[in-house]
Amino acid sequence: FRATVPNVLTPIDGTQTVQVNLTSISNVPTNVYSNNYTAIADELGIPITSVTAKTEVQVAYDYSDAPSSYGSAQHIILSELTLGPSIDGENAALFSADASGDGADEDGVSIPTLSQGLTSTINVTINQASAGDGLLQAWIDWNDDGVFGAGEQIATDLSFNGGPSGVIPIFVSVPSDATVSPTIACFRWSKTTIDATANASDGEVEDYTVTISAVSTVPNTTNPLPGAPILGCPIINTNGGFENTSTVYFGPNRTGSNTVNDWVITGGGSDTYARIVTGGAAITNQSAYLGNGAVRSVAPALTASGFTFNSEGEATNTPSVIILRNASDDTALVAGGTPGTDAECCDQGDNPLVLTQNVVTTPSETYRVRFSVKGEGGNGSSGIIKIDTPDGYAHVEVPAAGVTRSYTFEFTAAATASSISFTNYGHFYSDNNGFCDPNTNGYCTLNGLPDGQYTSEASLHDVQIAPVSCATDYSDAPENGPVAPAGGTT
Repeated sequence: FRATVPNVLTPIDGTQTVQVNLTSISNVPTNVYSNNYTAIADELGIPITSVTAKTEVQVAYDYSDAPSSYGSAQHIILSELTLGPSIDGENAALFSADASGDGADEDGVSIPTLSQGLTSTINVTINQASAGDGLLQAWIDWNDDGVFGAGEQIATDLSFNGGPSGVIPIFVSVPSDATVSPTIACFRWSKTTIDATANASDGEVEDYTVTISAVSTVPNTTNPLPGAPILGCPIINTNGGFENTSTVYFGPNRTGSNTVNDWVITGGGSDTYARIVTGGAAITNQSAYLGNGAVRSVAPALTASGFTFNSEGEATNTPSVIILRNASDDTALVAGGTPGTDAECCDQGDNPLVLTQNVVTTPSETYRVRFSVKGEGGNGSSGIIKIDTPDGYAHVEVPAAGVTRSYTFEFTAAATASSISFTNYGHFYSDNNGFCDPNTNGYCTLNGLPDGQYTSEASLHDVQIAPVSCATDYSDAPENGPVAPAGGTT
């Protein structure tokens, strides 16, 4: 309510009579109460002996609607201090299992997909009378125990100083052991600092159900052939040695980049530095360096030894979630960021860099893919490259800088055309002993390697695709026996 003192009357006996007019606040819905306002006169500094007048004033409350175990949060509604565009009043807390009891006015918070071990941004839309009026508090029940406990407050006294309305981002690091059952999040907006259940004299509370995605390592769906030979017959792909290419940079989203003959290239960002390089290690001619910067985050976290591999070079702990840095990371606020340029940090694209070649095949015939990778960059830690064939995919080792390793895979063609793809994510960097903040540092990986380490990236070379029939040994065939196929040996 608001109080005004329009006149003062002085009777003969010398005492002072004050008439106080009480009016309701505009734009406050429902909940009408009748009260005796002796206390109001006291607050106005008026010495009184009695109050005879009563009036009515509208007061509306916004209540929480999370399950009762979280307690009841209450706000007195002021139309100028809200979350999102709408708000309504309630007579009491609307406890509900899925925090949906308050209906359609829960419209101030945008929650993206949350995954174990990863960082996400929750955007909260606020309204206030003037810049800096409100303070935002927020919690997520990470362990789903029915209360907001230690370590579960994700926002403390966040404010917005850009005007009467706007969006406050909350950068949330999801614990790697967070529950994957539906759990509760609470957001409170008030002019004062409050906990999860304290009554507030203004503002709004909104509760939500959130589901956190589980993460795990990725199994390989195809496997390299141990000790498989290079095929001694004509191959069916072209430019597998990248010799028929004069371009330097070939990331399709980098300014001035060009194509690579006979290869389809997708993904990467404006700072992707994939290029054709010459020589190094066992490679005497050209190769395709798939340079793509520092990976932003992974989940689950890498081990202390980084990536692990079996004897054939298959990665055994590839994270199921690998998030790259994109244009939103390429800002002056990120150390290493170079907005408006094509330096190496920090726009590596929404999707990783992929090289694909489509070849003519015979349905039901078996083929082999042979390729070599050389480690580029890094400081001793092996990285990974992904190969996709019609029979599945695998992540294999990119060895330490300057070291070359070769792999052979088989697939059975299902059609008259088959695709072989190679995917590079980038360098996997250190997580700075758990203090990696990818919002400020362009050269660390959340959940990445031990301090000071980063993995190699791949230079791809000598890609060969040929039918398995070319590997048949005909050297002892009788004179009237089978003959070797074209290009085979006898």
